[in-house]
Amino acid sequence: MLPVLGALQNRYRDEPVVVAGVHSNKFPAEADAERIRAAMRRYGVTHPVLVDAGRGVWESYTVKAWPTLIFLGPDGTIATALAGEKQLDALETIVDDLLEDARTAGELQARFEPKPAPPPTDDVLAYPTKVLATPQGLAVADTGHHRIVLVDTKRKRISAIGSGNPGLTDGPPEQARFSRPQGLALLGATLFVADTGNHALRSVDLDTLTVHTVAGNGNLGQTVPEDLTGAHNVELRSPWDLALSGGILFVAMAGAHQIWAYVPSERAIAVFAGSGREAIDDGPLHEATFAQPSGLSGERDRLYVADSETSAIRIINLEAATVSTLVGRGLFDFGDVDGPPDTARLQHVQDVATGPHGLLAADTYNDKIKCIDDTTGLVSTWFADDNGLHLNEPGGLIQLDGGQVVVADTNAHRIVVIDGKTKGGKVLDLAEYS
Repeated sequence: MLPVLGALQNRYRDEPVVVAGVHSNKFPAEADAERIRAAMRRYGVTHPVLVDAGRGVWESYTVKAWPTLIFLGPDGTIATALAGEKQLDALETIVDDLLEDARTAGELQARFEPKPAPPPTDDVLAYPTKVLATPQGLAVADTGHHRIVLVDTKRKRISAIGSGNPGLTDGPPEQARFSRPQGLALLGATLFVADTGNHALRSVDLDTLTVHTVAGNGNLGQTVPEDLTGAHNVELRSPWDLALSGGILFVAMAGAHQIWAYVPSERAIAVFAGSGREAIDDGPLHEATFAQPSGLSGERDRLYVADSETSAIRIINLEAATVSTLVGRGLFDFGDVDGPPDTARLQHVQDVATGPHGLLAADTYNDKIKCIDDTTGLVSTWFADDNGLHLNEPGGLIQLDGGQVVVADTNAHRIVVIDGKTKGGKVLDLAEYS
């Protein structure tokens, strides 16, 4: 809803209309005002936001669901309330009617002037969310800067793909535009990108760094394809992460609570798993449910899923065509507890990665990396801190063959490299590559 609220704010910028947010947290980490400030900078939120840490405002307005939109008249009374995601035109109709009634009653005063949000960061990276190994080094989703950064660790240089301005534009690297890109996957010399803010899948030719749109048209999808469909004709819904397996590009379609499959050879896409209902149910692919899947990792006949809103790790068995839960219980079962799966708890996990250290997860709101035994489900803390180096909402990670673990430390605007043997962490100094 943030882009819709931004458009609403812009539409009535010269009118006595105030857009304000109330952040009533579900996860404990979301009650921290500093994390909310970081999220506002990350998403370019310029309207004021109240951090409703004790959910007192939530209770006073008898809110029952996220998101809920409440429209107040000039006297502060509730004019109407809507639960769920809504389209801009419906909101504009409500505001227009309220303005007309208030003008007729002579109730309007001077409008509020919100302060513009500060730029995200002056660092090389801004809110990096995902990272991927390439033959030359690393590819990083520089999400806050709306671009992809290639780090050539051999020649000590970096290249930027994308102008840095949000938009949906194909072409050479300096002209192409992304909007909050996240998930990355590599097929030969083609880098696929989950362009989350554009609701699209993009490809980058790593030889020429030219960008193309392969799926989606920039519009937020309201329906899903029933069968394999030409990808340009399908509207996507917040693609968050990518994983390749058997020549198929799997997409964590967070906004639809599903896993989709894009077939590059046919330039077609389809729903692969998930009914679309937000929950945590196991079973056959199209009967199972997910809740904002945000991370993917493939290994042999398995696809691991970081299911954020249930703080769960799910497994898709590609041969048996079934979904099972390794760790996680429900939408409101979360915490920071190691141990067997019946008692272990994660908090809004956003990525998973297989490799030399087994199955690792970015336990995002706990600011840790957890290890999960993919047979028993036993959870243990793999990395929490190292001599003062603390993670800050890690959003993505990969395991390298040499044993190193590379983490996109999102809220710290950096890449952290952890030695798999010593568990020592160091920040990758990208200033050396600039």
